[in-house]
Amino acid sequence: MPDVFEIEVEQEVEKGAEPDSSLEASKIFHGYRSLGFVCNQIPLVSRYMERRKECFLTTAIGATTHTYASSRLQLVNVGVPHDRDIQALAADKFHTYTAVGNLIYAWKRGSELQKTYSGEGSDIRLLLPFGYHLISVDADNALKVWDIDSTKLFLELSFGSTFRISVLLHPKTYVNKALLGSENGAFQLWNLRTAKQIHTFNGWGEPVTVLTQSPAVDVVGIGLANGDIYIHNIKFDETIMKFSQDWGYITSLAFRTDGSSIMISGSTEGHMAIWDLEERKIVTQVRDGHRGPVTGMQCLPNEPIMVTSSPDNALKMWIFDEADGGARQLKLREGHSKPPTYIRFHKTSNEMILSAGQDSTLRAFSTVADVLNRNLGQASWNRKKAKRVGIKHDPGKLPPITKFDSEPTRQKEWDSIAACHSGLSTVSTWHYDCSRMGDHKLRHQRFKQDATLKHAISTSVSLSACGNFVFIGTDSGHLDRFNIQSGIHRLTYSKLKADRAHNGAVVGVEADGVNHVVVSAGTDGDVCFWRFKKGEFLGSVTLNALPTGLLLHRESGLLAVSKENGYIDIIEIDTRKIVRRLNNNELVVDMTFSPDSRWLVVAGEKKSIRVWDLKNASLIDHFLVTKPLTSITFSPSGDFLATSHKEHLGIYLWSNKTLFSHVSLRPLECNYKPTFAALPGSRSEEQLKAEDKDIEDELGMDVETDEYKSPEQLKEDLITLSNLPTSRWKHLLHIDAIRKLHKPKVSAKPKDAPFFLPTTSGLNPTFILPENKKEDEESRLLQLGALQSMNPLAKRLLEAASENDLLDCIQFLKTLGPSAIDLEIRSLAPDLGGSDEIMLKFLSGIEFAMKKRTDFDVVQAYLSLFLKVHGSAISENSDLVEKVKSLLEQQSLDWIKLQKEINYSLCLLSFMKHSVL
Repeated sequence: MPDVFEIEVEQEVEKGAEPDSSLEASKIFHGYRSLGFVCNQIPLVSRYMERRKECFLTTAIGATTHTYASSRLQLVNVGVPHDRDIQALAADKFHTYTAVGNLIYAWKRGSELQKTYSGEGSDIRLLLPFGYHLISVDADNALKVWDIDSTKLFLELSFGSTFRISVLLHPKTYVNKALLGSENGAFQLWNLRTAKQIHTFNGWGEPVTVLTQSPAVDVVGIGLANGDIYIHNIKFDETIMKFSQDWGYITSLAFRTDGSSIMISGSTEGHMAIWDLEERKIVTQVRDGHRGPVTGMQCLPNEPIMVTSSPDNALKMWIFDEADGGARQLKLREGHSKPPTYIRFHKTSNEMILSAGQDSTLRAFSTVADVLNRNLGQASWNRKKAKRVGIKHDPGKLPPITKFDSEPTRQKEWDSIAACHSGLSTVSTWHYDCSRMGDHKLRHQRFKQDATLKHAISTSVSLSACGNFVFIGTDSGHLDRFNIQSGIHRLTYSKLKADRAHNGAVVGVEADGVNHVVVSAGTDGDVCFWRFKKGEFLGSVTLNALPTGLLLHRESGLLAVSKENGYIDIIEIDTRKIVRRLNNNELVVDMTFSPDSRWLVVAGEKKSIRVWDLKNASLIDHFLVTKPLTSITFSPSGDFLATSHKEHLGIYLWSNKTLFSHVSLRPLECNYKPTFAALPGSRSEEQLKAEDKDIEDELGMDVETDEYKSPEQLKEDLITLSNLPTSRWKHLLHIDAIRKLHKPKVSAKPKDAPFFLPTTSGLNPTFILPENKKEDEESRLLQLGALQSMNPLAKRLLEAASENDLLDCIQFLKTLGPSAIDLEIRSLAPDLGGSDEIMLKFLSGIEFAMKKRTDFDVVQAYLSLFLKVHGSAISENSDLVEKVKSLLEQQSLDWIKLQKEINYSLCLLSFMKHSVL
């Protein structure tokens, strides 16, 4: 067999191809769910459910919707994905409405499609439920009124460029009337039943950005693009009060409905202002409430609680319980505000995915429940100062993380994550257990003292399997080892007569699972091996192209090296030889091993995912995704593959179908053309549980399998055990000691003297002594012994006429408990109802069971008890002595065979345990 297997597969990718939902693009992976999505720029909408006495919040996520329960801000429903991204969102008591293109969909319970409203026109950008009607405004500034039940178009109005509609509002108690705000500054009141304009409000010369109904009838809040807020009475066209927000553009307005005259306004800066309408002044500010504009804002009915949403992918709940009337954050659901760049499962954890984003944050997403998600914080030079000034304005904010590595072995004691940052030679540490950034910034002194190394960048990082050391490689070719607990530099790995490990950038570094060997790859084309402890150079493997990445599977010792020519070399680190060479046909973005190291899953720069079978050196799966990949990782148990993509804020999970069904893993043909797979959508916890239940029910109903029943004895020459619990036979020899141990201790009671002492009659009375009844008692016992009847076992043995009947007697003993077995065997004695003939038959039954090699354990226990109880009686009877000698011969034959097998197993185990393979 050659040392290197090289496989080349030429495959064509059709440009412009789209996902085909009718076909499975991948035969191994199936889209499962997405993680980390919460909301986008479309304002959230709320629905109060009278039956559940709870408010439900709905947000848009690309082409689908998320519904959260206000009690715990828990995701309870995920909508059905649309063909395109949702452009507008609205809700009433009965339905949730989504607009996609020129179509409007009405959903019940978030995922059950009830109605579809279609018509000619451009894309819809505004929606407003209007009693039994629904108002929509499209990109051509056409207003349409739909009948909700019949889905028919009730009214259509066209507005010119002089009045471009920007917002809609249905004033409370204004039947059949709608208030339309415009980008031109004016706003109009229309009667949509008669299609007549009632009144035009001149406005204030600034675009109207927000219209919100206040708790008072006829009064609305109006937000403008210049930051002004007007409380206006539309019945008399009078301005009641005016406020001005320093942060400019008003993005959202809300009024508290719990009896407090408070108004809240949102801005593009993420700040929120809280206004007192009675005092006509600002009460307080919530600065940096979001990283982006506060586009959605809702106050829950009759509660001092407000919910806000933003394009920063965060949904926040606030409660007004501060002493100054301000609000504090009560609950939070958030993800990355910018796309993730690097993801990895947290080593042994199958439930947590570590993710580094372009927003300089490090997060942990749970594959089980969103409530378990963690935010480890934003990378900063000074955490305390960042907390004081706010993370949004942190002057010491570190650049985004490019690579990281984690090791949970010592995560309870100290930092367990080390991360490289874009453009920096400094490596940051993170404490996973405390969900925060660590105290150490790892950087060698040479990068401070040597001016030529001032702009060096850390390009690779790895943690040792023990969790004590961090290996850092830089673009200057240096490779250093630090202690992660103290942050102290411990060792520099370098070749003889050189001060660095490579003559180019270190693109990857890994350490084996026993702290024996460290492996590094550099742009000088070498993969170098180093002694872990002393840093000695052990050797190298020269590649035929420059490496771009390095990945080690510690359990198997396989090292994958991606190269700039599109090939991947598989190196065995013990022999330091290339054992496989795979042609990936494109530059590798990221790669990951399956837990058993049988597969190598590779993400390519051309939106492709390939699965290589390393044992057979063959490509067994290949499919495309709709967005370029940035990272890929396999779960430790092998049930999930996780991917991250450009321009996407979330993480996508793909389930491994080979764990749940039979999948053919034949190599793909050379002319195989991969197809696109749609990215999986979100799923709530309730939907996941319901799906699991459906699968269980389906398996239970449709799959009928005959339960395998093992025969009583697989082979006649094999020793077979009884499968009885050990408590039924193990302690038969010690049952007397057990009874004595558990016998209750009764304290001796003094004998009570009789009240009247018996005396003899006469002149000199004397006490009458009690008569000695010992002889009578003994005679009574002898009489009872003579009348003793035979026990069930003795009767069965006496009636036994064949060997099978004797075996039935052994089976009868198996049904009894330890005390009953002891009584039955003792009762075989002649003085207790048995006889020498019965005892001889019992030994014959034991001998026959030993020859058949059935019930080996209990037969030995019964024989031991019999010999212990009746040893003296056996020695006095020549027939019993001969039978015992015959049993001894049979016992020796069985034991010699069994001992041989046991010694063979012990020898084999000892060899495997102590030999070096």
